[in-house]
Amino acid sequence: MTLAIVRPEAFWRHEDVTPDTERRTRATDASKLTFSLQLVILIVGMSSGFWLATYSLRSDVRDILTRMSMQAEIDKTNAQLQEERASTLRESVEAMKRRQELQQYEIQGLKEMILKQGARK
Repeated sequence: MTLAIVRPEAFWRHEDVTPDTERRTRATDASKLTFSLQLVILIVGMSSGFWLATYSLRSDVRDILTRMSMQAEIDKTNAQLQEERASTLRESVEAMKRRQELQQYEIQGLKEMILKQGARK
């Protein structure tokens, strides 16, 4: 059995792996760069996808912040409404107490008047 020695360069072209010193020293002209249509479509599609995802995320965050601020306003309004109702209830109780006192004075006055009329007879 013989072992064949296989050099790694046999799997690819030598000029693709070995850097060319002439290529390295000269500047690359950007106007001569070419890209395949598939690569351009891929780049445009990915950048559009990233933009849409970012925009969607920003929109969701904006919606959440809006809902939170609206909920805070609703809570504040509910607290004010409850305070007004409690104040109205307190005023009603106070008015009821005053009416009861007035009725007690009226009843007391009527009793005294009846007693005075009864004592005259």
